[in-house]
Amino acid sequence: MLKLTVATVISTLLLSTIMSGLASFFITSLNTQQFPPEISTWMSAWMLAWSITTPIVFFARSEEHTSELQSPDHL
Repeated sequence: MLKLTVATVISTLLLSTIMSGLASFFITSLNTQQFPPEISTWMSAWMLAWSITTPIVFFARSEEHTSELQSPDHL
């Protein structure tokens, strides 16, 4: 069972926000062939990317934490 601490939640949200923001910025630039992209187009792409990546990052971190706890070093 995973125990979420405040630090884990904050770092996970920060990680997914930065990752999705950077990825959506460059993908929007490539799709619109504008650099930098229009702010409204980029923000729409960022909101969509953030809503998709945040649960994925939480799941990946919980799996990582669970496997660490099940390792022989932690038993």
